[in-house]
Amino acid sequence: MERDVPQRWFEVFEEFDKRDGDGVFMDFLRVGGSQENADQLLRSMLLCKLIEPKTVNGKACYSKTSDGTRVHELLKNRKYLGPLFKLLNSKRLYFE
Repeated sequence: MERDVPQRWFEVFEEFDKRDGDGVFMDFLRVGGSQENADQLLRSMLLCKLIEPKTVNGKACYSKTSDGTRVHELLKNRKYLGPLFKLLNSKRLYFE
C-alpha cells in the first residue's frame, strides 16, 4: 500500500518524538525507504516550514517548528480530516 505525503510526514514526526523532538536524516531515510525519497521528504517539510535545521554538538539535526507541531497534532486526528488531506495530497499540487 502506497503511503501518501501526510502519512509520511506523520511518521517522520513520530520518529522525532522518539528522540525528544529532534530528528536526524536517518529518520527521513527510515520513513522514505530510499535516499531519493528521504531527500524529497526532507525538502517538502523544509519548504512547508514544518521543520527547521539546527546543529547540536556539531551534528546536523532537525526540529519541529510551531507549524510542524500543529500539523502533527492534526495528523494524529487524520481520520476526521481525510478529505482535506486528500486535497492537499492531490497530484495537481506542486511545491515550487
